[in-house]
Amino acid sequence: MGAILTPGKLPMIDPTPSGLVSGVGAKIMGGQFDKKRNIFGNSTLVFLDGGSASGLQEGQTLSVFADERVRNKKNEAVMNDRVVGSVKIVRVSPNFATAYVIKASDNILVGDYVGKPVVQAMREAPVVEAPAKVDEDFEKEFEDAPSTPAEAPSPDGGLDDSDLDF
Repeated sequence: MGAILTPGKLPMIDPTPSGLVSGVGAKIMGGQFDKKRNIFGNSTLVFLDGGSASGLQEGQTLSVFADERVRNKKNEAVMNDRVVGSVKIVRVSPNFATAYVIKASDNILVGDYVGKPVVQAMREAPVVEAPAKVDEDFEKEFEDAPSTPAEAPSPDGGLDDSDLDF
């Protein structure tokens, strides 16, 4: 990612959540013990790829949304709107922020989003219309199909009550 983390002291963390903030957002790009851990839970620190320039402020509490594509590479989810926890911003710079995980109801992973769900744009498949001749041929075949005479036995092959021995 190219980000450089600088050492420094974190302020005392007040783990009580404030009112949830929406409308601002960032992506989790790492966390405490990043070299060893890509899954985060309660009472851990995570690093975000957004800061004050993105509207993040110290003391904000944000929801954490699961990025289903991180969990399953074959998933083609259009929107990641499943809340898996909440974080509180404890330190912010113009482009990055540090947040404390207040609550994790599921694993929080590198790549999940905080603040607001993210809509993934999907390419639309081109619409291909069948030629009119194919539609006409299908209807003609359907109209020409033989109908079952009314007196013919039912094609279900089932037994009636007289065939059963009790």
